[in-house]
Amino acid sequence: MPQMTDERVRAGMTREEDLSLLNEVSMKTAGVSHLEMCIQCGTCGGSCPVAADMDHTPRMLFAMLRAGMREEVLRSNTPWLCVSCYHCVVRCPQEVHIADVMYTLKGMAIHAKLYTDSTAPHFSQTFVGMVETFGRGYELGLATRHYLRHFPLRLPGMMPMGFGHDLEGAYGDRAEKNQTHGSIDEDPGPRQGIGVDLMNKYLLYPGCSMDSSAKAYMESLNSIVEPLDLHLEEIEDWNCCGATEYLGINLIPAYSLIARNLALASKQMDSGTRTVVAPCSACYLNLAKADYYMQERPTLGAKVNEALAAGGLEYKAGTLDVRHLIDVLVYDVGLDAIRKAVTHPLSGLKVVPYMGCMLPRPDYQHRWSDHEHPTELDDLLRALGADVIDYPLTTSCCGGHMTQIGPETAFELIHRLVSDADERGAQMMVTVCPMCQMNIDAYQNEMNHFFGTNFHMPILFFTQLMGLAFGKAPNEVGIGVELVSSRNALAHIGVEVPVTQEPAAPRKKDEGLPMPRRWTKHEGKKEAVK
Repeated sequence: MPQMTDERVRAGMTREEDLSLLNEVSMKTAGVSHLEMCIQCGTCGGSCPVAADMDHTPRMLFAMLRAGMREEVLRSNTPWLCVSCYHCVVRCPQEVHIADVMYTLKGMAIHAKLYTDSTAPHFSQTFVGMVETFGRGYELGLATRHYLRHFPLRLPGMMPMGFGHDLEGAYGDRAEKNQTHGSIDEDPGPRQGIGVDLMNKYLLYPGCSMDSSAKAYMESLNSIVEPLDLHLEEIEDWNCCGATEYLGINLIPAYSLIARNLALASKQMDSGTRTVVAPCSACYLNLAKADYYMQERPTLGAKVNEALAAGGLEYKAGTLDVRHLIDVLVYDVGLDAIRKAVTHPLSGLKVVPYMGCMLPRPDYQHRWSDHEHPTELDDLLRALGADVIDYPLTTSCCGGHMTQIGPETAFELIHRLVSDADERGAQMMVTVCPMCQMNIDAYQNEMNHFFGTNFHMPILFFTQLMGLAFGKAPNEVGIGVELVSSRNALAHIGVEVPVTQEPAAPRKKDEGLPMPRRWTKHEGKKEAVK
């Protein structure tokens, strides 16, 4: 059997029945996987934040693929524990697209029904079902459905997450129109910035979180557009980007879902811009990856456009420039303009900048100062006058949706982030990502209960601090709805946050709801987490 290289796969010169297991996986992976180039160095496993919980490191899994061990590979928990932090991808000396290979193995395991634990596959399928029904996702509704099926005892602990979240925004009139991709004539319309300079005009892809769990992000973004003369035109009739879950279910529908947003945006280019701005890190990554992979692998682009054609759409890869909000603020608006807009410097507020993992990696367009320790958020916070503390974990993963499918693993990652920020004397964490904010804010109490700790580390969006520095009131930038209150931290700079509700104190170890049960490594049985 001839060896089938990624180049031949990319050119569409192969048939699935002729491929070895290794090359079958490579063919089914987005982009050019370089999977056959793995040299078994182990950099991937050494870089992975959850490798200790995997039954096989990625290196071992790739060796098993070479050996044709189909069933053993598809029964492995490794793909399901991958948090898509891309540490392994940017460190791999052979540039293997490891995270995308993990998505492929998830889909193959679901198709073959060879997964050993149904928790993660069911979560992905629940997410996809919600998106296919409503066009957009909603974290609280997704978690509720998933918990009812797998973690019913954790449901009461989710109640605070619903406070301040707008159900109508997620499942109301706009979601129904998205379901049929119909007219949006009666829709409230795209959010409009106030600036009129076309040099500062951008197409906005807000993403699902901005209408639900990250409403404070949207409110604070709206509060800073006028001082910065920034004009944002929302993409009409946009849909969910699929997060990481859809990519592990079915490759072509997943990338077609993402590319539909790019196709819609390309139709609005005549409004004076070709740049799409995404405030959400996961949305930014998916949009950027879709554009990049459709160029890198033309067969993928052709199949995606075939799907888009059913809705009368088309997208030519490379047409748009996909960027994250902080990228635009730092490099287009500029730090000097941000400093000039500051009327209330944040002097005395000790913060750690938390970029998260999905923003600076894999960075196919080379936008960021560094994959491991980017400085963009640090520089922006200093421009606001804040006391920025060096934070080596700035691009470490928060766990993503691991809070839903592997709570213990997620609590470990959250604990690492919060405890390090606390040890460094931070009064607050500041982030650019809705998922990072939600995990550290909403699950900090459960993490405290799990470890017997008593951390109270608020985490806000960088746009909220920008709004405060520009003289906006706390309620104008969405401050006060966070679960871990920022009231005490902001008091250091003279900002009074109205008391809307008392922050929830960590439960004592002998009180509250039972925690999930876990397997002990030595006794081989389940014990209650104490």
